[in-house]
Amino acid sequence: MSGSKISVSWDDDASKKVIVLRYNPGWTSPEFVHAIHDAYTLAASVEHTISTMSIFEAQDVAPPGFLRTLTIIGDTASPNVTLSVVVGGGAGIRMIFRIFQRVLPAEASRVCFASSVEDARAIIAQNDCETP
Repeated sequence: MSGSKISVSWDDDASKKVIVLRYNPGWTSPEFVHAIHDAYTLAASVEHTISTMSIFEAQDVAPPGFLRTLTIIGDTASPNVTLSVVVGGGAGIRMIFRIFQRVLPAEASRVCFASSVEDARAIIAQNDCETP
């Protein structure tokens, strides 16, 4: 999406094992939906399992309608995504994801949090939300 404040790309174009969604300040719920669909397109382009890393840049508050959008997206999760790691975002974003974990525990069991991109990569390498 031209002008979108959310970028979607492979972390490493060669291995295509991790999709990175980078959320820049001012992103909206419709941009989130579009970015998730872009991520699903990337996920469907490979046959192996993958992980996602959502990097929230300096935004502590989710846009209006985000929780509702998150639950809708949760119902249509890509089957080859085994782990989704949320990086940053502050207390407001984490609170929304914690609510998501309570509302849709099966889908949210694959979601965990990291304080840095390096920590997220370690979690993904171990395929374990308890690392580090």
